[in-house]
Amino acid sequence: MIELRSVTKEYELGKTKVEALRGVSLKIERGEFVALVGPSGSGKTTLLNIAGLLDRASSGTVLIDGSEIGDLSRNALAGLRGGKIGFIFQGFNLVPVFSVYENIEVSLVLAKAEGNRKEWKERITRAIDEVALGGFARNKPAELSGGQRQRVAIARALVKRPEIILADEPTANLDSKTAFSIIELMRELNEEERTTFVFSTHDDRVLKYARRVVRIEDGELRE
Repeated sequence: MIELRSVTKEYELGKTKVEALRGVSLKIERGEFVALVGPSGSGKTTLLNIAGLLDRASSGTVLIDGSEIGDLSRNALAGLRGGKIGFIFQGFNLVPVFSVYENIEVSLVLAKAEGNRKEWKERITRAIDEVALGGFARNKPAELSGGQRQRVAIARALVKRPEIILADEPTANLDSKTAFSIIELMRELNEEERTTFVFSTHDDRVLKYARRVVRIEDGELRE
């Protein structure tokens, strides 16, 4: 499904060159439930961004369903990303002035999803119910708890029914009970919908739920 071959990523910070990824090779198959672990600054978020086509590698090859994406335009990448990949960001990235419903709807708008307004409403309502937020559709993010905002972020990723969901520290700053419910929800979607999940974490509480753990240190994999 997603494959990285000898991928590197370098950043320029002033006169300093930062090697975020150093020759990373990783293959994610359909239906996997994978945890990326490693200390802060190890390259977890960079790896997710490149795997999710949000960023380009400095060198190496990225393949989606066996096809290289290196020469694709930004518009082509956006279309591929919109159709196949959902994101759960660590900071939620919800629009403060939008309701829960509207924040989820944005995902369909950006993906240029098929269907009329009635069909979109059915999909959004289903996504809200799947994350146990029925009754909160009109609430704004500021009126929700951290765990509820995370559930909105999951629903936003889920509503377009992507083949893969990438999650950056999905349990960060959540209490144990809420973190458990978030991981349980992800596992249910993985098992029932065969949605592929790749999530970064430094939370030992959730590692036991991963079927595969990939460790990254100093931009290199230690699987």
